[in-house]
Amino acid sequence: MPHSKQPADADRTPPPPMKVGSRTRGRPSPQEAQQLTELILSIARRLFIEKGFEETSIDEICAIGKMSKKTFYARFGEKQDLFRAVVGVLVNEIILDARSKVGRRPDENLHDYLTRVALDLLSYAIRADVVALDRLMIAATPKFPGLIKTYEGARRSAADLIVPFIAEAQARGEIREADPHKVAEHFLGFTVMERMRTANFGVEPNHVTDEDVATTAERVDVFLNGYLRRTPI
Repeated sequence: MPHSKQPADADRTPPPPMKVGSRTRGRPSPQEAQQLTELILSIARRLFIEKGFEETSIDEICAIGKMSKKTFYARFGEKQDLFRAVVGVLVNEIILDARSKVGRRPDENLHDYLTRVALDLLSYAIRADVVALDRLMIAATPKFPGLIKTYEGARRSAADLIVPFIAEAQARGEIREADPHKVAEHFLGFTVMERMRTANFGVEPNHVTDEDVATTAERVDVFLNGYLRRTPI
């Protein structure tokens, strides 16, 4: 089945930090406070991707944003808290965009549906900015074990997208009964995460290829072979 390739991920790099504008002295308004938080996250996301976790400093973030450390620490306790927030924003952006694409069409059989969803989610998972932050999480986790919760949370959020449709397929009798959350995690692990790992290694492009389309369809076949409802002999 044809599948459009994703554009180069250079276009996905976050835009330059937004300007907060002039503020009066004293406590900022709720709108200004939100703008400051968004400014910090925008700067941090760009620096994390460009320089890595260790080389990104709070001093540099404050200097670029023209703000005091007091302003920063009023929002984020330490750098790993900031990193978790940056990843959380990225995951929320992806989930919000992907949610409209994961529904099953009335005329779509289960194999075609799962193949389409896997390719859609793969297109997000191998984006250059997503891969860059994933690499940073893996590299920084030994020093900051708390980041593993961020990593696991991102994977759960992706799986949660398709849980209702897995449960629906079970209700129809198309696949056997099992914890739909586990089924969704197995599905993504088999169809998406393996390809994401090769993107992390830099040996595969950051867009969906014709080979990805064929390989994903084959992997869905294998997945369904394990989960199809079978009549007892």
